[in-house]
Amino acid sequence: MASQQICSRFMGLAVFLTLLALKDVSSDSSLHKILRKREVAGAGTAPSKSSIAVPSSKAQEFLAKLSRTKRNIWDRSRPDVQQWIMQFMHMGYDEQAGGRPVILDGPRSLH
Repeated sequence: MASQQICSRFMGLAVFLTLLALKDVSSDSSLHKILRKREVAGAGTAPSKSSIAVPSSKAQEFLAKLSRTKRNIWDRSRPDVQQWIMQFMHMGYDEQAGGRPVILDGPRSLH
């Protein structure tokens, strides 16, 4: 009897959650409503030259200065890199051997 009661409550919860999920899918989200309002309000109006704050030459000059510095993802000072190296060493890979697996205990094939 108790198992039937638990089963019926579980089924009721499942039906409720399914209906709730279907309701959310069928209705527009608030983001869609905001975007639709913005499209309707801005349809046909292009930004005028006076509304742009910076001339295009200044913008191009600013963008030309931007350069991304090259990152070394194997920077040993980072804790996550130290953890990766320890995991690789635990699996049998050795840095000194060029990243090849090192066979420690007897003749076993790693391929």
